[in-house]
Amino acid sequence: MKKLLIALVTLCLVLMCTTALAASKPTVSFASKNGTINGGFEYELGVKINKAQSQDLSVDIINNTTRKTMTVVIPAGRTTASVEIPTEVVTERTKITFSFGKSDEYECGTAHTLTLYQLPKVQFYLAVSFGNVGKDMSVIVQCNNPSSVIRGNNTFTLRDTDGTVLAEKEWGNANNRLTFKLTPDESMLGRHDVTVWLGEHEVSIDDGYVTIADPTAKAVVELDPPAPLMAIGIDCGFNGRNTDVILEVLEKHDVKCTFFMTGYFLREFPEEARRIYEAGHEIANHSNTHKHMKELNSYNQLRQLQIPTEEAEALLGVTPRLFRPPHGEYNSNISSISRGEGMEVVMWSATYHDSTGKYTEAQIYKCATTGNDYKPGSVVLCHLDGYFQPDTLDAGLTYYESLGLQVIPISALIYASGRELPPMPMGKEAMVYTDEYWATWLENNLPDFASMVEAAK
Repeated sequence: MKKLLIALVTLCLVLMCTTALAASKPTVSFASKNGTINGGFEYELGVKINKAQSQDLSVDIINNTTRKTMTVVIPAGRTTASVEIPTEVVTERTKITFSFGKSDEYECGTAHTLTLYQLPKVQFYLAVSFGNVGKDMSVIVQCNNPSSVIRGNNTFTLRDTDGTVLAEKEWGNANNRLTFKLTPDESMLGRHDVTVWLGEHEVSIDDGYVTIADPTAKAVVELDPPAPLMAIGIDCGFNGRNTDVILEVLEKHDVKCTFFMTGYFLREFPEEARRIYEAGHEIANHSNTHKHMKELNSYNQLRQLQIPTEEAEALLGVTPRLFRPPHGEYNSNISSISRGEGMEVVMWSATYHDSTGKYTEAQIYKCATTGNDYKPGSVVLCHLDGYFQPDTLDAGLTYYESLGLQVIPISALIYASGRELPPMPMGKEAMVYTDEYWATWLENNLPDFASMVEAAK
């Protein structure tokens, strides 16, 4: 009986000690039951205990999807701590859970569920965004999966090709479009391929196109060289039949001109285009299909300029640096796109009127000679397939020689007049017609340029 009593007392003491120990162990729980984040971002997972401890408490957390364990330390005297958990980019909404590893040091609370969302898919609302130096402009984007824009993880940035952040904006309601605001300075002149980022993740489906213009810049109509120099731009639209006879006339007078080629011409008359380039004449851009460009939307305006450049690069290995608008029609947006693509807009100060059929041979002959005020800096318009060509060109060149004027390519005349061509888009180098090309051309082809300048004073 005495032994039984002793055993019962011992059991009671053990139970009392166990209960006391259990009561002294803190309970560890997650700071919240649920959380959300876009996959690919680090998630801050918070833990807490119900009472501070006199010593640091190490708590094991288990990712129940990967079965990986990580440890978070709750410092002595504190009741909370957190750990940054990397997550994977997901293609659909995914849930993972976290629980505590068992320990003699603490009691475990309930699990935490984390929902991973896909990254947003962002598109630029406009194919081309236009801006001017010193004036506020907007770049608008829209989200294809707005439910993936999570509050607290919704600060987006607009970035340039080199990673420069141009604008930052919080997307409060992804069911509406997001507008980035920026004020370009002179360093931003030209074309910019921009992207949208969430954190360090690019979320734009395609690059946006932003072009920044100097509103004070004027198209080339007439130039002011310090010597008796002029230029002829020959438009090549839809027919190459006069190519060889025109080249013979130019060779006869030993002059180089600028040929403005449409994309159609480059595709349909590749051999003629090649012969023109190999004869040493400048290749320039005259749009893709010679449409009235002011009637087109911004994307089609852009492609009207880009396609001939692509054709010229593929066929001739040259990047045009000048653009002559079809029908002479352009506006500030078209100019901005042209300069954004590294091409100056070129009009004319004199024309032969040889393209419409409304003028007689005598009238066109007069336009090519005495009918215009030809002088240093004149920029002439005529056509490869123009009426009464090549005779009127031959007559014109003879007349310019009698005036003491020397014909050179338009880009060379631009440089001789102290102007430069617009910069190429960021990250793109012009083929053949680099920034140094025309300065070198002047040195090689006008060795007496300095004496011409001196004589003209």
